[in-house]
Amino acid sequence: MVTRDDLVTILRIGIHVAKVDSSFDDMEKHLLLRLARAMKISDEERATMQQDGAKLSELIGRLSSQEARELMVKAVCVVAESDGRVQDTEHSFFGKILHTAAPDLEVPPVEQWGDLITDVSGAFLSAR
Repeated sequence: MVTRDDLVTILRIGIHVAKVDSSFDDMEKHLLLRLARAMKISDEERATMQQDGAKLSELIGRLSSQEARELMVKAVCVVAESDGRVQDTEHSFFGKILHTAAPDLEVPPVEQWGDLITDVSGAFLSAR
């Protein structure tokens, strides 16, 4: 089961991924904002999430289940692809995430990353 806390943590990981290439692209912001709104996260919660200095490994460690880690992998793929291109820095960073969080999980080919939005959106919408 994926909890609301897991989803908040996944959003925070998504923010890390979006910023890894030194550019928080408008498409990445829009996607993360849509996911936050789907969960009805308040403006205050969103501001806190963006200011949080938690390390990525700490955030990953907060995920409560294998299902949450699998969703995190999908969400990271979607965020990295949301601007229409996957930068080398994003791909490398993603590899580090998987090595730390879920070395047993398979990553879909980059060409399929955009198709994962349905799974990710559905999980966030169900948290309402």
